[in-house]
Amino acid sequence: MISKSLFFLFIQPLVLLIEFIFTNMSRVFGNHGVAIIMVSVVINLLILPLYKRSDAMQEQERLKQREMEKWVKHIRKTFRGDERFMMLSTYYRQQNYHPINAMRGSLSLFLQVPFFIAAYHYLSNVDLQGSSFLFLPNLGEADHLIKIAGLSLNLMPILMTGINCISGVIYTKGFPLKDKLQLYILAGLFLIVLYQSPSGLVLYWTMNNLFSLLKNIVMKIISPLLKTDANQNKKRKVVVPSPKIFWTGALLLAVLMGLTIPASVISASPAEFISLNAYRNPLILVWLTVCVALGVFVVWGGILYYVSSDAAKKALEKIICLLAFIGLADYMIYGNRTGTVSPLLTYHEGLNLVMKTAIQNLVVIAVLTAVVLILWKYEKIWQTVLLVFSISLFGLGMWNVVQAQKELTDMDYIRTISEDTEATEVSPILTLSKTGKNVVVFMLDRAISDYFPYIMAEKPELSEQFSGFVYYPNTISFGQYTIYASAAIFGGYEYTPSAMNERSDVPAVDKQNEALKVLPVLFDDMGYDVTVCDPPLAGYKEVSDLSIYDEYPDIDTHITMGAYLGDDQKYVRRLQDGQERNFFLYSLMKVAPVIGQKFIYDDGTYFEATKNNSQSPAFMESYTVLSNLSALTDISEDSEGGFVMIDNEAPHEPCLMQMPEYEPADNVNNGAYEDISRFTLDGRTMKMSNSFQLQHYHVNMASYLQIGKWLDYLKENDVYDNTRIIIVADHGRVLRQFDDLNVSEELDVEGYHPILLVKDFDADVYASSDEFMTNADVPTLALEGLLDHPVNPFTGNPINDTAKREGNLLITTADDFDQNPGNTLNTECGVWYRMVGDNLFDKSSWEKAE
Repeated sequence: MISKSLFFLFIQPLVLLIEFIFTNMSRVFGNHGVAIIMVSVVINLLILPLYKRSDAMQEQERLKQREMEKWVKHIRKTFRGDERFMMLSTYYRQQNYHPINAMRGSLSLFLQVPFFIAAYHYLSNVDLQGSSFLFLPNLGEADHLIKIAGLSLNLMPILMTGINCISGVIYTKGFPLKDKLQLYILAGLFLIVLYQSPSGLVLYWTMNNLFSLLKNIVMKIISPLLKTDANQNKKRKVVVPSPKIFWTGALLLAVLMGLTIPASVISASPAEFISLNAYRNPLILVWLTVCVALGVFVVWGGILYYVSSDAAKKALEKIICLLAFIGLADYMIYGNRTGTVSPLLTYHEGLNLVMKTAIQNLVVIAVLTAVVLILWKYEKIWQTVLLVFSISLFGLGMWNVVQAQKELTDMDYIRTISEDTEATEVSPILTLSKTGKNVVVFMLDRAISDYFPYIMAEKPELSEQFSGFVYYPNTISFGQYTIYASAAIFGGYEYTPSAMNERSDVPAVDKQNEALKVLPVLFDDMGYDVTVCDPPLAGYKEVSDLSIYDEYPDIDTHITMGAYLGDDQKYVRRLQDGQERNFFLYSLMKVAPVIGQKFIYDDGTYFEATKNNSQSPAFMESYTVLSNLSALTDISEDSEGGFVMIDNEAPHEPCLMQMPEYEPADNVNNGAYEDISRFTLDGRTMKMSNSFQLQHYHVNMASYLQIGKWLDYLKENDVYDNTRIIIVADHGRVLRQFDDLNVSEELDVEGYHPILLVKDFDADVYASSDEFMTNADVPTLALEGLLDHPVNPFTGNPINDTAKREGNLLITTADDFDQNPGNTLNTECGVWYRMVGDNLFDKSSWEKAE
C-alpha cells in the first residue's frame, strides 16, 4: 500500500494528464501515432517553464561552484578529517551556500524521471496493438525495422539515443566532464530500458529528445546571439511573493477534491463500493484520492511554484486562490444536482447540461473573481479565509469517513461473505423435486415489462423456451425503487408502501424482513425444501443479511451474486482500477464550472482511452449466476417438493452486449447488427434515442436468453411440468420510451411497469393476458392450490388480492434511498397516485391522490 500511495502521490497526476491529452488528440486526429506526438509536444510545452527555470538554477549552481572552486580545492588539499569538514562548512556559510544546493545540478534529471515513469506506465498499458504510424507498422510492438543477416534490430531506440546524444553535446558545452558523463550514461540507460519496448512508447521518448534538442539549440546557440546589453540591464519591478496564500489555497483544493467529496460519496452507501469477490475497505479509495489531490496541488503545484520567478509566483497565488473559491462555490452550490452515481462514478441517467444553471454559475464565478481581485491587497485576510475553509472541509471529510467506517463495522459480515465467495465453486444449491411439486419465485430487479414483446419478436426461439408461461403486460408495481417495491412481491398487499406506513409502530426494516420471510416460512412449514438466494434489502443492507433466517434452520440461504465470476474476475479488477482512477476526476468535475462538467464527465469515461464499451462488473456478478443456473440446480429424487426464492440484478445494471447472441464481450461492436426497425412492433414504437435506453434493452435480453437455457435444462430433466415458475420485477425504469405511458411530468408508468411471467403446473403453451395484475399478487399466485386460505405467519392476516379487487391502490413516486428510514418509508419526497381503473395504458386510470 505504501508503494501504491507514493505512485498516486507523484506519478498518477502525470498519468492522468498524459491520458487526457492522448485521448483527446486521438479523437481529433484519429491516429494513435499523431496522438503520441501531440502528447510529447503538449507535455514539453507545459513543463518548458519548469525546465527553463531548472536550467537557470543549474547554471547558477555551476557559476557558484566555479566561484568557490579555488578555495574549496585549497581547503581539501590543506586540511583532513573533521578539520576539513569544519573549514568547508564555515566557508560555505560565509558564501551563503549549502552543499544540498549541489542537487540543483541534477534538477533536470530528477524532473525527467517521474515523467518517464508516468509515460512508460500509461503507454505500456494503453491498447496500441494494430495501430500504425508512418513507417512504424505496429505501435504496440517493437519496430524490428532493420534486418541484417536474419537478425531484426529496432531502429527507433537507436534513433532516440542518437538524438539524445546530439542534444547532450550541445547542452553540456563547457560543462565539467562529470556532468557530461551523467547525460551520456542516462542516454545509454534509456537505450537499454526501452530497446524492446513498444514502438509507440519509444516514439514518445524520441519526440521528447527531439524537443530537447530544439530547445538546446535555441537556448544555447540562438538565444545568446540575440541578447543585448539593454535586455540584460533592464530593471525589473520588485515583486514580493506570499507563499502562505499559495500553500493554503493548494491545501484547500487538495482537501476538497481528495477528502471531502470522495468521503461524502462513500459514506452515502459504503456497501456499493465493495465487491464480494475481492473485499477491501472502500475508504482506501478516499486515501488514494487524497494522494492524487496532494500530488496535483501540493507536490507538482509546489514544484511549479518553487521554480517560478517572483512575478510568476504572485500570479500563481492569485490563480490558486481563485480556483479554491470557485471550486468550493461550484461544489457547495451546484454539486448535488447531478443525480445518482454508480460505483464507477457514472450517472445512471447521464449528465445533462442545463444552460440556465450554467449561466447562473458563470455569474457567480464572475462575481467571485471580481471580489478576489479587487480586494487582493488584503492578502492576510484571504490567507485566513482559505485556512478556515480548509480546516472546515477537513472536519467535514473526516466526519464522513468516521460515519462510513461505523457503517462498515456494522457490515463486517460482508467480509465473511466475501471470504466464502472467493472460494465458491459452482455446485448445486437450488433443490427441485423430480416427483413432487416445485415453486420458483424469480425476481429480476428492474426488468421492464414493455421490453418483453420486442424481445420475443427479435428472438422467436424464446416462445418455445418459455412455453407454458403467461405474460401479464397490464402489471404495476407500487414504487420505482427496490426499497418501496420489493416487499410487496414476497409478502403481498400488506407490504405496499402505503400499507407498511400504516403500521407506523413497527420499524420499516422489520416489515421488510417479514415480507422476505413470508413465503419461505410457509413453504418450510409445508415440508418443502426451501432455498433463498440474495433476498433484496434483507436487514436493509445492500448485501443481503441472511441472518434474518437464522431461526429457521431448514431454510437454506445463499449469496449468489458475485460468487461465480471464475475467469471473469478481471471485471472486478477493472471495477477497482476504474474507481481508483475516477474518484479524483469525479471530484474535478464537481468543482468545475457547470458549463465544463459535461466535458470532464465525457459520457462517463472521464477521458479514458481504453474504456471498454461493454459489460459492467456489477452486471457480470449477476449475469454469471444466470449463466450457471443449470449447474446450480439440484434435481432430487427424494425431495417432496422444492421452493426457490431468488433475486438477480442483471437487468438493473445497464450495459451493451455483443449481438446477435447478447453475450458479454471485452469490446462490443454491434454496427453490423443494429436495426432500429425492430423497436417498432404492432404500430407501437419503443424510443431508443440514447445509449442508456439501449443498454437497458440489452441486459434485459441477455437475462431472458440465459433463463431460457435454464428452462430447457428443466425440460430435459423432467422437472418443468411439475414446477410453477414466477418471474417478476420489483419495478421498471423511468426512461420515457413510450408515449402511451407518459401520464404526466411526474409519472412515467414505465418506471412502475415490472415484468410478470407465470408458468403454472403442466402448462405448455406460451400466452399473454390483459388481466390487471400487480407484483403484490405473487404470494397468492405462488400458494394457489397448495395451501388453503394462506395466512401471513407474522401478522395473522389472510394472503389474497382483496386490496386489488377493492380498487384502492396507491403508488408512490418517492425516490429516497435511505436504508434507515425509521418506522415509515419516506414518501414525502414524491407524489401519491391512485389506480382508479384496471388498465395501466389508459391514462385516465391514473389519478393523483390528495
